[in-house]
Amino acid sequence: MLSLYTVAALCPLRIAVACSAYVIAVWGYGGLVGRGSSMAAVLVQAVVYCSVLVWFGTLTRRFAELTRRLRQEQAGRARRAVAEERGRIARELHDVVAHHMAVISVQAGLARFVRHDASCCARTGDRSRATECAEAASKAIRPGGGWCTAKAAAGRRGGLPAAPPQAACQVKTSLGS
Repeated sequence: MLSLYTVAALCPLRIAVACSAYVIAVWGYGGLVGRGSSMAAVLVQAVVYCSVLVWFGTLTRRFAELTRRLRQEQAGRARRAVAEERGRIARELHDVVAHHMAVISVQAGLARFVRHDASCCARTGDRSRATECAEAASKAIRPGGGWCTAKAAAGRRGGLPAAPPQAACQVKTSLGS
């Protein structure tokens, strides 16, 4: 009986029915050889038991298939959720980097208007060095020019960008008086 259930659970229905017919035939032969039981009761009993075993085996196979499909769908949903989360994180990082680059650009553009301490040459009237630094920084970070564009192009080619340009001078800035 266990073997009939196992065949029904693991094999196609036509094979399970063929095995069930064989078990019914053997059961019927046992009823003919044995004494004291009616042949009709033996055959009804054989058909009912075998039908129930094949039915349970078929249900088990169907549930196993549904479970496999469910796991595949859950794995697909999990992959999609991970991809969406990666995209969301990438968008947030892009926004943060873009904001910081814009702040750097504004600060570099305003560097020539900020008061410098006594060690800077701006008080002596020679603003060319501070202006060069501010213009170099602005040019390096603006879209379409400088190191950021070289970095993006190198990333598309799979290479590494050149090092960012070094400032020609160090300018100390302070806000307020």
